[in-house]
Amino acid sequence: MAIPINTIILSGGKSKRMGVDKALLFYKGKSFLEHLIEVSKSISQNQIIVSDN
Repeated sequence: MAIPINTIILSGGKSKRMGVDKALLFYKGKSFLEHLIEVSKSISQNQIIVSDN
């Protein structure tokens, strides 16, 4: 029986140095957050996103 794996994506913070929310920056037509969700779906059953917004 497979062990269920959960992924927690930390998507928050002040972004003081960049000045913008890094999770919402785009790369190859998708936000970084979208890329992280896709990758985590390939290795885990559940995705949890922790964000301040």
